[in-house]
Amino acid sequence: MENFENLAERASAACLSCGRVSAAELEKALGVPVQQLIESVGASSVPEVDSFPPADADGQWEWPAVRAWVLRRNDPIPNSEVSEQGWQVLRDWLLRNLPIEHQCFKAPAELERDKRHGLTLGQRDFVERVLTAEAAGRTVPSPWVERILVLDGTDEVTELLVQVSRPTR
Repeated sequence: MENFENLAERASAACLSCGRVSAAELEKALGVPVQQLIESVGASSVPEVDSFPPADADGQWEWPAVRAWVLRRNDPIPNSEVSEQGWQVLRDWLLRNLPIEHQCFKAPAELERDKRHGLTLGQRDFVERVLTAEAAGRTVPSPWVERILVLDGTDEVTELLVQVSRPTR
């Protein structure tokens, strides 16, 4: 579909609130009807573990979750073996959109916080990638996630992953 060209760039450049967004807001920002996005899940390399984020009861989506999904759509989880080299490939993929805070070249909107979880858009993308990797059967060590997100203990990592993976009502 011609509208999917440069979709990741449009998602990265979109100036949407880090809260909930409507179908009209998504369509305006991304240039693609939401129904086409949902139907494009089949184009994903692992559609059963990386489905389009669900809408809430009001028919709205969490912008950080949609943005992270769009970025993964053109950058699917790598097929790598379980080895040190395979971990390096997976680790690079997990960190792909997480800016180094003191060298951040991202736009100010990129640093806006996800209202539901208090994460920057880059951190939310990282968490969504961790969840996708785990759903695909990959192991992502909680102590490593804890260090990357500067959390206090692996229990906090576990709770954050549960919260992010739980659809909002």
